[in-house]
Amino acid sequence: MTFKASSQIFLAILLVVAAAFSRLIPHPFNFSPIAAMALFGGFAFHSRVVAIFIPLLAMFLSDFFLGFHEQMFSVYLCFMLTALMGLGLHKEFSFFRLASRSLAASLLFFLVTNFDVWLQQPFYERSFNGIVTCYAMALPFFHWTIAGDLFYSFSIFGIYFAMKKIRSQSASPLAS
Repeated sequence: MTFKASSQIFLAILLVVAAAFSRLIPHPFNFSPIAAMALFGGFAFHSRVVAIFIPLLAMFLSDFFLGFHEQMFSVYLCFMLTALMGLGLHKEFSFFRLASRSLAASLLFFLVTNFDVWLQQPFYERSFNGIVTCYAMALPFFHWTIAGDLFYSFSIFGIYFAMKKIRSQSASPLAS
């Protein structure tokens, strides 16, 4: 007996929901599992619609408890694009590819969400100096984004592959 598709889907949904609810636990700013969850959603759900929908639904549910905000569109856009990055992982998975996509997701999030802050918030003048200042002010949080994305990506994927291996080994008879 192999690791059934229904078991994989259940495990994938469970990991995505667990990652979403972990946002409710106190943590450093931007050290969260959401990009990892989106990458994993793209990997685990081979349908683009499902790959995008499940992580966004989990994100929306956690935002319901945390509160909605002005940058939601840019944040959700980043995670939609991150889920699409995860789609290619199931064809040729490697931990190097996972790390590079996780870093790309961190950079995407940094660039897009801080550009949105510059556009929407009155803190920064609408000029080249203003946007440079906006990005400079966000730099102290960027290392947390990278650390969180890498930590949670390797954790979620590691748990998934470990559970898959345990499940497939427990289904086969033990050699004497």
